[in-house]
Amino acid sequence: MDARSQWRGFLIAVLGTVLAMASFPPARAVDPFDASVTFTVAPDAYQNVIRVAPPDAMDWPHIVVDRNPGSPFEGYLYLIGTKDTIQNNALWTALVVVRSPDGGRTFDAPRLFEAFRGISFSSAVRIVDIVTDRNGFLYLAFEGNGILRSTDAGLSWEFHQVFAGFRYVTAVSVDPTSGSLFAVETTTTLVGSPPELFVGISDDQGVTWSDAGRIVVSGAMYVSEARIAAVSGAVVVGYVAPANVSGTWESAIVAQVSVDRGVTWSPRVVQASISREMHSLRIETSPVGAFGFAWRETWHESIGNNVSIQQNGIYAALSSDAGATFSAPVQIVVGAYDLYAPEVALALDNRSRTYAAWSVPPATLNDFGSLYAAVSNATATGFDNASFKVSLQARDGYLTAQEDLGAGTNGTVYLAWSALNYSDPQNFTIDNETSGIFLRTVSGFAVGQVTDPSRLLVNTTAVVEFRDPIARGTTLRIPWNGSAIVPGELAPNAYDVWIVTALGDRRAGAMPVQPWGRTVFTVRVEPARTGPPGSSPGFVAGAIIAGIIALAAVFAALLYTRINRENVFQNKLRLLLYEYVKENPGAAFGQIRSMFGLQNGVAAHHLGVLERQGFLLSRSKGRHRWFYPAANVSLWKELPLSPLQSSILETVQRVPGIGVREMSRAMDRRASSIGDNVKALVHEGLLRTERDGRVLRCYLVDESVEAPGIA
Repeated sequence: MDARSQWRGFLIAVLGTVLAMASFPPARAVDPFDASVTFTVAPDAYQNVIRVAPPDAMDWPHIVVDRNPGSPFEGYLYLIGTKDTIQNNALWTALVVVRSPDGGRTFDAPRLFEAFRGISFSSAVRIVDIVTDRNGFLYLAFEGNGILRSTDAGLSWEFHQVFAGFRYVTAVSVDPTSGSLFAVETTTTLVGSPPELFVGISDDQGVTWSDAGRIVVSGAMYVSEARIAAVSGAVVVGYVAPANVSGTWESAIVAQVSVDRGVTWSPRVVQASISREMHSLRIETSPVGAFGFAWRETWHESIGNNVSIQQNGIYAALSSDAGATFSAPVQIVVGAYDLYAPEVALALDNRSRTYAAWSVPPATLNDFGSLYAAVSNATATGFDNASFKVSLQARDGYLTAQEDLGAGTNGTVYLAWSALNYSDPQNFTIDNETSGIFLRTVSGFAVGQVTDPSRLLVNTTAVVEFRDPIARGTTLRIPWNGSAIVPGELAPNAYDVWIVTALGDRRAGAMPVQPWGRTVFTVRVEPARTGPPGSSPGFVAGAIIAGIIALAAVFAALLYTRINRENVFQNKLRLLLYEYVKENPGAAFGQIRSMFGLQNGVAAHHLGVLERQGFLLSRSKGRHRWFYPAANVSLWKELPLSPLQSSILETVQRVPGIGVREMSRAMDRRASSIGDNVKALVHEGLLRTERDGRVLRCYLVDESVEAPGIA
């Protein structure tokens, strides 16, 4: 077909459309109903605080959750701290462990261990890091030249030396792919020599260690607060690097990245050198392979007349490509001296959403102290819901607070802290009712109702969906039978609220959930407008004539336009529809139409084209139709892999033999969606599967060759 014929068909279609639009004013499509949502949010109204232990149980509580799929202790939550005691006129530090085998609902009594005796460089010991591995083992780094390991969920501990001499471990991490354990330490160097970092590696769960590499930090006076994290075969060492630049004291945050187990290292600048002090560096990882950095900066800001005030800020940066690049630092909060934060707590949930927490001490003896939390927004370019305040004490008390964050399973993030309140500050009498070790999830609560005054949904099933815009495909579904809708505890977010019925699906709007806030909402269902006001017989006649003209234009255009398999995806909408069905096999017609905001005719036309050309299959029952990727369609030879398929191949490449259900948990996707895409990749010869009992294990077909679509 030549270009002149195509232009002729196009002009006919445009003429028909213009005549149709001129015949009557625009009208909305005929919809069965409309939906809208209204809400109110009461800050700090969700009181989900749990008292875990008495105030004298431990100091500096650290929280860690075993979120390793397949671990025998998956979901176990641990609060681990220290307690200084005096025996025989000697000060020594005990290790204190509180366990929750059910994810924070119930807790064991605190257990004390003399684990540090004889192995620490100081009598008063401080824990610096705790991690878990896929076997359920716990690894604890402290102010010593080794680590403590527990193989029985914290019931017993054993010491293993990492470095010789007076070199102590500052952080420890586990690569979830290989199971290798990494540790980092700083060492004192001679004046004039560049500072050095040493990395140790263990491939037998921390029993024996070897040197993985040495990092020489050129240009820095010294390095401090070295941290380490490993994920997806990459190891990242982060540290603060102060330097004297032309007589000005500056600091920078630097990451050293290795993808060959420490043989070579490549530097990445996380925060460029500026005239500020930097402290409290934290590094955390997410199950999907992201690195998160958080730190505090201190500087003096001039207010005129040679007077300056001290300012403090908390910042974060994220890497979503195993440390190859880092986002620009994002400001979480900035304040004056009262923002002093000895530790910045950090956690990344299973969607790589960043959580930070810090404390603000009371201004006076009888004032309130506070804990604050911040959660990154959907685009990771800023922090929404920052600085949500929760009081740690009753009136007329004094506060000492230490806090930590821990990411759990299913996107839950926990905040733990120690509060010490005095009922009689003059005599230091502790108020045991308001003091202790406390825990709460960084979440909000939502409850609401659906109103249907016109009884449009009385004879059909209806489900209220709360869709997470950050984790596409993650949806909470609650059937509506006329009673209240109680989503309950939700992660902080702005959720898309939908009404899904046999009559059709409608988006009601966005509903926010704030940390420790209570959201009360109402979803209102009402009749939809079926046409413009003032419709008359003349208008209807004009619409009929215009419809005939438009229909004729369409037929004429079809005579000059041929859609074949080669150009079916020149239409971007069809490509998006096809990609959506690939990621959501079995998607209903109404679901697809609503997802892209299409009218019935437009959706039916494009889905029909995809089905006629052999890209999709559909199954119908009654008035309902479901769509699936066609089994005989090449998923990568003719088209690029979908993001989900690329993620599946990357996961199998990192963890050969991973099961379908284990993969669905790790990727936070439905098992049916993972299974359908695994079948398609097997059909294309990219994957092979083996049955191991009830587990279907996945492998790359040729593990010596990088799979298509993996960068």
